Amino acid sequence: MTKSDRRSRSVNCSADPGGIAAIVVSHQSASTLEDCLLRLRAARGVAEIRVIDNASIDGTLDLIQRHAAMDSRVRFVGNPDNPGFSVGCNQGARETTAPWLAFVNPDLMVETDTLWRLREHALAAGVECLLGVDLVGEDGRPDEAARRNDPDFAAMLRSA
Repeated sequence: MTKSDRRSRSVNCSADPGGIAAIVVSHQSASTLEDCLLRLRAARGVAEIRVIDNASIDGTLDLIQRHAAMDSRVRFVGNPDNPGFSVGCNQGARETTAPWLAFVNPDLMVETDTLWRLREHALAAGVECLLGVDLVGEDGRPDEAARRNDPDFAAMLRSA
């Protein structure tokens, strides 16, 4: 995405805030993507759902096509190879016109109002911003895998 593309997507907080585009990058994600898409389709404020699939062979594409046939907000791009998560995120961003982007992992189960509340929080801030959420498991406990620390290069060298 070019700098001018990013500027044209900027949100004027005093104008109509617009909808949310959920961008899902998948690879061999059939086991979790069904629930993810069902929840995104039910989520408040989600105007577009873009699934970028990186060469899955586990039935992911069939699953995405089924959701796309039932809901016009769902569209997909099937990559012939796996160029990686960040490339997929950029592809998804180019495939949408919504002013709000939510990058959603295929194993994420969003609550009905989570993305809407994030958008409202950003609007209340009145500035362009990047927001994240606290990831919790189905049992309500924090997901420790999501709590990574910045690398401590000195400690890595000491342990080598």
